Amino acid sequence: MNRTGYLLSLALLLLVAGGCGSAGTTTLVQNENMQIVISTDKKHIAADGHESATLTISAVRLPDRSAVTNAPATFTTTRGEIFTEDDTPLTSNGQSSDGNFFLNFPAATTVKLRSSATGTALVSVTINGTTASLEVRANTTPPLAAAHMDFDTGATYNLLTDTSPLPMHKFYHAQSAELRAFREDGYPVPDHTRFDLFVTDTVLVSGNANVSTGYITDSSQGFSTLGVGGSAIRQGDILLLPDAPPADRIRFIAADPDTGNDSQLTVARPYTQAYASQRYLVVASRLGSEIYGIDGSDKLPPGQTDGSQAGSSAFIYQYHRDYLDRGCLDGGGNLPADPSERVYILALSQDIYQHGFISADGLFCFAP
Repeated sequence: MNRTGYLLSLALLLLVAGGCGSAGTTTLVQNENMQIVISTDKKHIAADGHESATLTISAVRLPDRSAVTNAPATFTTTRGEIFTEDDTPLTSNGQSSDGNFFLNFPAATTVKLRSSATGTALVSVTINGTTASLEVRANTTPPLAAAHMDFDTGATYNLLTDTSPLPMHKFYHAQSAELRAFREDGYPVPDHTRFDLFVTDTVLVSGNANVSTGYITDSSQGFSTLGVGGSAIRQGDILLLPDAPPADRIRFIAADPDTGNDSQLTVARPYTQAYASQRYLVVASRLGSEIYGIDGSDKLPPGQTDGSQAGSSAFIYQYHRDYLDRGCLDGGGNLPADPSERVYILALSQDIYQHGFISADGLFCFAP
């Protein structure tokens, strides 16, 4: 055997030695006719029926190592459910893979595993009589409970040109951006964690208030007489507690301020606890600004993400050119002198925890 052949044989032996069995991220199985490699991007997933482990399978015929094409692959799993890349379940009953469904095998392919039950899933693929298996562990974790989030700004589009991804209004500009959500353990939230999105362009009032379960009280304010016309506080505006835990940061105002008790604002969902002298802002979208998530097919669901992939979701917000520079830092890096002009992006999780996240002051603005 020449040196090149020896090295190739040695590399294959090392790969087989390191990848056989089902404890690692890759399994290689071969016989005199076939070699199959199955690998996973995650050894652990949340047992929530949402988070996916992506399994990549490739196969070659031996001894010529020609690609396997047009061969049916049978997938089975001892736990959970297997889906194709387009989220079609490889099952007959929607509950568990039973070996009766096949995927035509074009040399290399990917499938996804999800589980609603805890435990170890042994995932197997059989092609032309040869079977390879790999283990993925489904763990109990708090479902979709995001603990913190990063916001990234992105490109700006002038909608008077053809460069914008939004077929939107004349005289509007837009910016693309991204959010990334993480759990308390630092890992990204499970795939398909969805968030409601809001862009607010006006701060109606801010201060410090005492927070009860259903309302805030700021004796220095007369909320019912605050502002005029479109600047008045009204039902549906958003009350922020930026320094509170995620579960209490974002609430909708349940009713117009009560003229008989106009130092209080009621909220549509109770707070989880009371707070003394808590910093707050009442924010709203008064200038026609809008926000859209971006899904995998570049569709634009208004006001929500498509379901984050590895914790990330893209979005676009648009605004009229009459309000360019609103919320932007000045040349010295300072926030707008008028705090009412600050722009915030808000993300509110759609899971039972309703965790809310607020972009930092000055991070987003209506850039030219």
